[in-house]
Amino acid sequence: MQNIMCSSYMRKKDKETELLKKARKGDAESFEILILNHKEYLYKIAYSYVKDKDKALDLVQEATCKAWVNIHTLRKSAVFKSWITKIILNTSLNYIKKESKIMKRKIRNGILMLLGMLLAAAAPFAAGIRMAYVKSGSMEPELPVGSLCIVTPCAVEELEVGDIIAFQNGPMQVAH
Repeated sequence: MQNIMCSSYMRKKDKETELLKKARKGDAESFEILILNHKEYLYKIAYSYVKDKDKALDLVQEATCKAWVNIHTLRKSAVFKSWITKIILNTSLNYIKKESKIMKRKIRNGILMLLGMLLAAAAPFAAGIRMAYVKSGSMEPELPVGSLCIVTPCAVEELEVGDIIAFQNGPMQVAH
């Protein structure tokens, strides 16, 4: 029984070695057979890193392309499986690094946008600008009930007859 298993393993190993020789010489069909023999293994590695079926398939495809372009660099005595494993690992790790940088950039940009919005909202208050809501009809028709007024500070000397002013009357702001 052991001899049968050894014999089967050796035939498989010899076949892979023969395919590898042909692939190194540019035989695309031999390369395809090598990849198909290891496709599930490569997919499992990629998936273990990215936890996304479609992305794992993309990474296997990218690693396969890299392997095809660089098949001539594979030493004759090298084992194809370990070589292609390094390629899929590096491809997966590079993807994770790239995604990490993109995520950091998105977070940084989101924080900057939030700060910008906060500054834009806070700047008028820092300059003394306030909003007032007209609750009574005492200013109609110039300011109907429900109007929103923007109140800016100014010196008393700048006021003219007919200007609408807002002033503090106890806890209440009054416009007239």
